[in-house]
Amino acid sequence: MSPLLTGRLRRAVLGILAVLALAMTLVVGGCDSSESSGPTGDVAMPADFPKKDLPLLDGRLIQATGNAADGWSLTIQGQAGGPNVLDSAVQTLTKAGYTESSRTEEGGTRTVILSAKKGDRTYWVTVGSSPRAAGGPNSVFYQVNLAH
Repeated sequence: MSPLLTGRLRRAVLGILAVLALAMTLVVGGCDSSESSGPTGDVAMPADFPKKDLPLLDGRLIQATGNAADGWSLTIQGQAGGPNVLDSAVQTLTKAGYTESSRTEEGGTRTVILSAKKGDRTYWVTVGSSPRAAGGPNSVFYQVNLAH
């Protein structure tokens, strides 16, 4: 191989490696597992949903309805093949100060009830998952109510 071709090849390979290193830095830097960014998707979150008081599982928001007077209902589709969505959702809430009060399982459907006082509001959250859910077995539903 000629020295000119070897030099060009070396610069091209080094350039590609530099681009890959930068891309990996951006990807890894953006994946801080200690901070939940919450759901994304084409469905709009209800305008009065208390995002700052109620951290949600990261994933695709596939259903969201409700209001402060009647409560909110949400379904989030977690990552396929990712961690157990129910356990992840409960862990996200307990890290934010929610206390688990009960856990049930029937026919493969699992639910956990948690609560927390945030400011002058007390939130009751039922989080559940089912292998037969419309969003797939990697989806989790939330039913959120304010204690009055």
